[in-house]
Amino acid sequence: MPGEIPDHARIHPPKSHIFNANGWTKAASERTMAKIRLKYCLLLRTIVSRGWRNMKTRAKLALFAAAILAVALFHSRLTRACGPFFPQIIFINTVHPDLPVGEFAAGNLGIIQPTYGTIYLYVAYRNLAGRPLSPDEQTALWDNDQRLLAGQGMWSGDFLQKQQDEETKGNTNWAQKWGSATGQSLESARLSYGYGSNYQPWAGIYSNLAIHASWGVYYNQYLNCPQDAFRSAVSTLRRLTQQFGGDSPVVKDWIQAQQTVFGNCSGGNAIPAPLPPGAPAVAQADRNYQIAAAHFYSGGYDLAATDFRAISQDTSSPWSIIAPYLVARSLVRKATMVEKEEPDLAALAQAEAQVDSILSDPRYAKYYAAAERLRGFIEFRLHPRQRLIELANNMTKVSGDPNLAQDAIDFKLLFPRVEISVLHPEPAKDGDHSMTPGEVQAKSDLLDWMITLQLGGPEAYTHSFEKWKRTNSLAWLVAALMKATPESPYGSELLAAAGKVPTSSVSFDSVTFYSLRLMLLQGKGAEVRSRLARLDINGRRPSGLSPPRSVVNQYLAMRFELARNLDELFASAGRVPAMVSDTSEGGDMPAAGSWGIDPSEARLDDDAVMVFNRFLPVALLARAVHNPKLAENLRREIAVAAWTRAALLGDSAVARSLGPAVENLVPQLSASVRSYDSAKTPAERRFAAVLAALRFPGLRPFVETYGRADWNGATPIDQINNYRMNWWGTEGPQCTPAFLYSHIGQPGYSTMPHWPQVGQALQTLYPGGKVKPPAFLTAKEQAEAAREWQRLLDMSPAPDYLAAEAIAWGRAHPSDPRVPEALALAVKATRFGCTDPKTGERSKAAFDLLHSRYPNSSWTAQTKYWFKM
Repeated sequence: MPGEIPDHARIHPPKSHIFNANGWTKAASERTMAKIRLKYCLLLRTIVSRGWRNMKTRAKLALFAAAILAVALFHSRLTRACGPFFPQIIFINTVHPDLPVGEFAAGNLGIIQPTYGTIYLYVAYRNLAGRPLSPDEQTALWDNDQRLLAGQGMWSGDFLQKQQDEETKGNTNWAQKWGSATGQSLESARLSYGYGSNYQPWAGIYSNLAIHASWGVYYNQYLNCPQDAFRSAVSTLRRLTQQFGGDSPVVKDWIQAQQTVFGNCSGGNAIPAPLPPGAPAVAQADRNYQIAAAHFYSGGYDLAATDFRAISQDTSSPWSIIAPYLVARSLVRKATMVEKEEPDLAALAQAEAQVDSILSDPRYAKYYAAAERLRGFIEFRLHPRQRLIELANNMTKVSGDPNLAQDAIDFKLLFPRVEISVLHPEPAKDGDHSMTPGEVQAKSDLLDWMITLQLGGPEAYTHSFEKWKRTNSLAWLVAALMKATPESPYGSELLAAAGKVPTSSVSFDSVTFYSLRLMLLQGKGAEVRSRLARLDINGRRPSGLSPPRSVVNQYLAMRFELARNLDELFASAGRVPAMVSDTSEGGDMPAAGSWGIDPSEARLDDDAVMVFNRFLPVALLARAVHNPKLAENLRREIAVAAWTRAALLGDSAVARSLGPAVENLVPQLSASVRSYDSAKTPAERRFAAVLAALRFPGLRPFVETYGRADWNGATPIDQINNYRMNWWGTEGPQCTPAFLYSHIGQPGYSTMPHWPQVGQALQTLYPGGKVKPPAFLTAKEQAEAAREWQRLLDMSPAPDYLAAEAIAWGRAHPSDPRVPEALALAVKATRFGCTDPKTGERSKAAFDLLHSRYPNSSWTAQTKYWFKM
């Protein structure tokens, strides 16, 4: 009883699944894969946490690097699943709007990003067109974010149980009813669903298919026997029972044959025997249908199609009306259930012709809706561009799209084909040569808008401007403002129109931000600053909701760039994250755990980190410590970084001025601060600063977005972090072993610090990622900051510098009781800190001096080895 394709399995599974060319899930034995992931992750964590600590030679280190990279290359899917390894703090979401998405759908659009996923751009377009999604449409698309976040905690039994409970609510389990009605066991075809998948457990019985790809074999899981098959069987059983009686041979024989049919659901090739010529006509018709269904479920699709055609011609059969549709279903299965990644296009073309014949015949009106859904499945593969246009038009109908949930999934999967062909033109490879990307744009305003957002250059602006002038559409006004540059014609006309958009408009934030950005690029900084000062960036939006955090952070970044003094700079530096993600999610989705990060706590984004570290001399940076406009956690971090920087650079006036604040904010550093303050000479103060850094691996002369507590648990400032988040290196605060990005066994080192890259979201304000010194800094202050920066580079990586200073002080002051500790800690730093080609030499020198001059020290006893990179 193949029945019709359930909506959830019709074309593609839900968003969180992995897709191949056939559109089925790649779910090969997910429970086994989960166990492999777990073992792999534990192994990789052990290697990473212990391996670095036990590498004593360059050869071993190169071998270790080779092993890690080899594993990562061959098991990249597992590596991603091993996360979260590191958190990712997102200040401005660029892949999707701020969560919950429901607020975005309700009209709280914020500042629309051209990099949003297709569904979010579609929702934005609907709102800009004055047709926001209804509550039912929102539920269809993401169901209160449940579909969007379906991957969170997907390996948790609690999550799966909760999902199962939600999905089975209100849905009849016809397979169980079949078992109850017949007393038949389904052990040979157990109800199952892919572990970690979003297939409903009440959907039916699944089967697997081996797919042979260029890189090997994988298994696709597909719904073979949907619940509709069991519903149809139960209905047929009732009909036969009423006609012949429950104990009749006809009914008993039919039940036995039907059990044979269902035995093929999860594997098998058993076909019921034909009835003898003297059997009742209705029983004969039912048996013919059972034979056809058995061929279908066992993979004999040509035989199934032939059988169903014969049934369709028997007008006395109760199955003759559904049979033509099942012919099409059989051809679709034949086309997609192939042992290769690409479907059989010839079989799909036959299925297309069969569906067209159904839709043109009024006898089959009962199955028009099912046939239309099947046609969508076929067109998705045969004519993707034509289908994309059809989907775009369906999804923007004034009357709504009854198949929005599935159409949105198809739309999301098809749009990249057109997008890629626009951005990287080449001959079509999908068999759909009938339409160019330009023709696609011409047939759908939604597609035209979305494609234009992906384009660059003056052509994108010209097209957007012309469309706006012709349609007076808010969507095209936003697009034109996004694409405008100082050289774009009619810029003043565009800005004048933007200025007339009322604050009640859902486009207000997008229009305002992109207008201010254009004015900023035009050199109208004073006017932009004035408008920003009058703008209530935290005020309620037309939807009645608070502005998305990403919106607030974008306005703060603009204010930061335009700051006229330190107060304004500090006031816009601290930003609350829009989302905390991690490397396992690629920065797209919220992290499954909190990482101990307070999502309401202000942090520093890339622009502030760069300005504070590169462009502010330490004397100015120190002023932030007492500025009430900065959150306490930021003042604490800046106090420690500025004190460390001033002490290392020999700026005793600044270091001493910060001493009380550092002691108050970080009491563990009190002894080190007082030791520094009590030193009599510059050389003594320098050694006091070096010893403080050696005692506290968390000390760095930099401010950062992340603290060490954010990476591998809360590592105290005075303890070693096993992921080498200790001191600082040539790349800035984080230690990134350069050989991992060079040839294995051939260490390479960066000559210039990578510090840090301004993220994609901020490049809207900083073209090319280039951040300039604040305009209010004097030439003298900029020169001082540059000198300080260069001196910090000369002190990098920290283990080399600290070891050299400890050795020099020890040789000059052999009777200082602190020398053995300093030398021992210097050797330790060369093991757990960043390294370069000089590290081994410094490590050995500190080790030799410690052992030759202080053989009886407890510090010497603790230091049994020196370390080469």
